[in-house]
Amino acid sequence: MSGKKASKREKVSTASRDAGAHPATAFSERLAPLLDLAAEQFAEHGFEGASYNAMIERVGLSKGVAYHHFRDKADLFRAVVSRAIEPLPSAIGDWNDVETADAFWSQTEQMVERAMGAMAGNARTAALLRMAARSPGAMAEAFGAYEPAFTAPLIHALENGRRVGAVRDDLPVELLAACSIGLGSALDRWLAQHGADLGPRRMRTLATQSLSLFEQMLAPPQATRSRSRSKK
Repeated sequence: MSGKKASKREKVSTASRDAGAHPATAFSERLAPLLDLAAEQFAEHGFEGASYNAMIERVGLSKGVAYHHFRDKADLFRAVVSRAIEPLPSAIGDWNDVETADAFWSQTEQMVERAMGAMAGNARTAALLRMAARSPGAMAEAFGAYEPAFTAPLIHALENGRRVGAVRDDLPVELLAACSIGLGSALDRWLAQHGADLGPRRMRTLATQSLSLFEQMLAPPQATRSRSRSKK
């Protein structure tokens, strides 16, 4: 590395990239009014209809401070989406260890239902996620920021599932966790685009069908066939 100091422009660019890559909790309380207003404006007027400079002026921030953290409107939008999904882990809840395979899948079904409800239950969040779903990079970045928060608890749950015969043991548990997160992200993106059109009954059906996808991927093959026969 050279001994030259980074230019002001380089410092701002680096800071904004770092800010956009982390959950919204990484931002100071000073930025909360801007993030609140941006969520409102993006949800009501869409990405194109929301003015970054107008929002900065309305909350009384200097442009220097705002652009230091969010280099453009797209950067601000990514932070808003990240902040919108921040409550998702709490909404899903903690895993409680179980003693049987049936109890494992019953609890998993409840968590899938809570996750889907949290994704679709808030009109503003749903509107933001629909916009984010049209921009795969923003969606992937927002959910990617929270992936570490999901991974360790998920591995714990899968290991519990293995102990009670609910989860296959022929693949590394870390791989099963990564596949589960990938499937969950795909379901989240689909729900973000279409969730507003689903009524409660269709949402419950979709939760059951989603659980079936996880079960086919995670359960021992023989157990999957047995459970399929028992449901007929």
